[in-house]
Amino acid sequence: MAENEHIQRDGIHIRVRAIPPLSASFITRLCTMNFLSMLWEEDGQDIAEYAIMMAVILAIVVGTIRLIGSNANNVFSSVASAVQ
Repeated sequence: MAENEHIQRDGIHIRVRAIPPLSASFITRLCTMNFLSMLWEEDGQDIAEYAIMMAVILAIVVGTIRLIGSNANNVFSSVASAVQ
């Protein structure tokens, strides 16, 4: 296609311009900018916030179970020895 080509279809005159080829570095920069913008969008942070909240809740639950589990074992052992 020529740089500026004129096409006529159904009585409508259209001027078409050729797009110059894009360099690999420009495409790489464009992809990187798009990826970074997706990381900083507000919508994407919701998922990350939920993941952090779940991790904190899981750590609290596991810590509580370990703490209560070891104390409960000691209490049950003391009661068992007192009963015997």
